[in-house]
Amino acid sequence: NGATNATLTISSVSLADTGVYTVALINDVGGVTSAPAVLAIPSSMAVVPTAPAGNAINVDAPLALTFDRPGMVEKLFKGKADVGNDHVIAPIYPYFDSSIPQRTQDIEKAKALLAEAGVTNLTAKLHLPDQQEIPDLGVLLQSEAAKAGITLEIAKESLDTFYGAQWCPAEPKDPPCAGAAELGIVDYGHRATPDVYLNAALSHKGVWNSSQYDNPAFDAAFKEFQGAVGVDAQKAACTKIETILNEDVPIGLPYFYNYLGGTSKEFTGTYSSALGQMFLSSTTKVG
Repeated sequence: NGATNATLTISSVSLADTGVYTVALINDVGGVTSAPAVLAIPSSMAVVPTAPAGNAINVDAPLALTFDRPGMVEKLFKGKADVGNDHVIAPIYPYFDSSIPQRTQDIEKAKALLAEAGVTNLTAKLHLPDQQEIPDLGVLLQSEAAKAGITLEIAKESLDTFYGAQWCPAEPKDPPCAGAAELGIVDYGHRATPDVYLNAALSHKGVWNSSQYDNPAFDAAFKEFQGAVGVDAQKAACTKIETILNEDVPIGLPYFYNYLGGTSKEFTGTYSSALGQMFLSSTTKVG
């Protein structure tokens, strides 16, 4: 990154800082470059939960239409992310169905939905944690939402308090997360399968269900996915899941960002997951 000090310190590391770093030593005799060091942050998706049940309008339906998803991917990750479509079946999964129409920014349609609900000059507090790119995402959401007449007041707080105070408070206990803030951003870390998101965050009385989403058709599609044998059957279930979530918009999911991992050139066969796990069962030392 052009630093010339004896040590390199990066405070509040973000996705823009990820990459391969080397140190070059150069003098009149010549130069030498160090072995590469990889700075990586586990993959996740940013999710904007909608207002809890009982509100007059599903805030995420018009809000999701204000998302400039390609712009977010470029501004926050320099293109190193996949555009999301307001469901948790990421393109990396073999059962992802790419035929579901991609939601794009449509400010006029967002305005029409608000007008249909009899809502004008909507104002909401957007709670978010001080974590990685999320504060910058909040600013982008605020700017784009304003075009549809939605005023977002950003409330940023420490990770020490955010999850227990805004995302999923312990009380009231039934249903879980019933005391969640009306609107907020939370990150979901990568999982090998989407079952955790589908069950904990979106199913009836799920322990992470901060949006208080409750749709028997979704629950049935998830049950079908869990019982499916083979990728074709899983994909058929995921087509239903993607369609339902995209239509209902219990969450707004703008992107899935990439994971970068690396190992020393002295070893081969090492595999790392986007959860930061290292698998060494097939690792051998070169030479």
